[in-house]
Amino acid sequence: MRGPLRPLLAATGLMLLAAPAWSQDFDCGNPDELPQQGMALCADQDFRNADAELNRVWRQVRDVIQASEREYDGYAGWFETLRASQRAWIGYRDSQCEAEGYQMAGGSAQGMLIFMCLARLTRTRTEELRAFLSDGAGDSEAGGGDTDG
Repeated sequence: MRGPLRPLLAATGLMLLAAPAWSQDFDCGNPDELPQQGMALCADQDFRNADAELNRVWRQVRDVIQASEREYDGYAGWFETLRASQRAWIGYRDSQCEAEGYQMAGGSAQGMLIFMCLARLTRTRTEELRAFLSDGAGDSEAGGGDTDG
């Protein structure tokens, strides 16, 4: 993650890492029973899960589009365009979530709000990317990689 969210999320992460060992036993499936520390930890984990799924789908989409570019001349530049879109979206997501976090500026829930926003927007983007797979972007199998492609 780049930009202005990095220091806040790093501080939140350090706070969570410094928590007692029992913090790892929070039941994220029952958020109404969690203390603030547990809610923040679960929000962080939820974002990490959403981000992992986004990266998995990104690799699939990248592979399908790159295969289409190799097969059809009219598709040249498609992946570079999508990668530019993805990079712009990351900037939007991070700024939007930082703005949402200001609802609890300086409070113990600020990091949690940011992580919740990051997870929500990341899931939405994952579905947008997944549409490239279901809309017949190509017929090739997916493989590994990352957003730097």
